[in-house]
Amino acid sequence: WTHFGISEKGIEVDPLKVNAIKDMSEPKNVKDVQRFLGMVNFVAKFVPLKSGVLEPITSLLSSKNAWMWGPSQQNSFDTIKELLTTPPCLAVHNPGRETIISCDASLQGLGAVLLQKQLSGELRPISYAS
Repeated sequence: WTHFGISEKGIEVDPLKVNAIKDMSEPKNVKDVQRFLGMVNFVAKFVPLKSGVLEPITSLLSSKNAWMWGPSQQNSFDTIKELLTTPPCLAVHNPGRETIISCDASLQGLGAVLLQKQLSGELRPISYAS
């Protein structure tokens, strides 16, 4: 049982899973944040720069930080939902084709994408990580 669809276009996240995240209301406490992040992490490979976008929300999980849902958390919440509105269709990995890892890192985090060159010459993402 999976929440991903595989077709001739590639791998797509199940729209029901995306809608479940989009329908979530803003977290009211740490437990709600954990639930929201768990749902988002399930589809993480479809979301470029996920960690950076979610940092204001994940910071609420630290016992060093007092609970405060402010504008930066709301912006993060809205942005991740917007990114999930049109998640990319990921390519299915083909071991016979050229594969490229593109990554970047900073003091705040890292981002990476696994790309594969298609027969047309187009580079398509296989997975994102951050």
